[in-house]
Amino acid sequence: MARRTRRRRGGRGRARLRLDGTALAVGAVLVLAAARWLRDHPAVAYGAAAVTVLLLAGWVTRGRWGSAVRLRTRTGRSPLALSPSGFERHIADLLTAAGHTHVAVSGGAGDLGADVVSRTRTGQRVVVQCKRYGPRNPVGSGDMQRFVGTARPHHGADIALFVTTSRFTRPAADYARTHQVFTIDGAGLEQWRRRGAPTWLA
Repeated sequence: MARRTRRRRGGRGRARLRLDGTALAVGAVLVLAAARWLRDHPAVAYGAAAVTVLLLAGWVTRGRWGSAVRLRTRTGRSPLALSPSGFERHIADLLTAAGHTHVAVSGGAGDLGADVVSRTRTGQRVVVQCKRYGPRNPVGSGDMQRFVGTARPHHGADIALFVTTSRFTRPAADYARTHQVFTIDGAGLEQWRRRGAPTWLA
């Protein structure tokens, strides 16, 4: 009985080897056929290569940005739940993740509207005013006027940026546009945190 069992097992092993060999041969034939087809259709091959590169780039970007988000939200709290100084540090972390250098938090008494300063990759000086306001407390024109009055004349901003967890009143938004101040409200901030910095800020 033992010998018959060994023979059956040996037969099954040889059958599996034959199947594996057949699968490898079929796979090789398919690979060669696909290679020849792509050789005869170069436009398709180039398009597939371009799509692959874009997908890989997106994967790398998401991985890099995901690490930055984990670093920035290590407290497990939303920006609105942070202290005012914690919110300023949060914005500084976002700028660092966007590739900025010379990032510094300067908020506090006597900051004259410059809560965070940094340099873009091209060397532009960024001056940021941060307001951690509740959803029912929008940024008004008074806050915007004070920032406009110091961002460039006093701090030498190339890019003046006003960030809030709330929203901007219409007069404040209009004043910002008139004086070329970039604004990011609560919804824009959430997109920044999830998808990365706007192109004009990267």
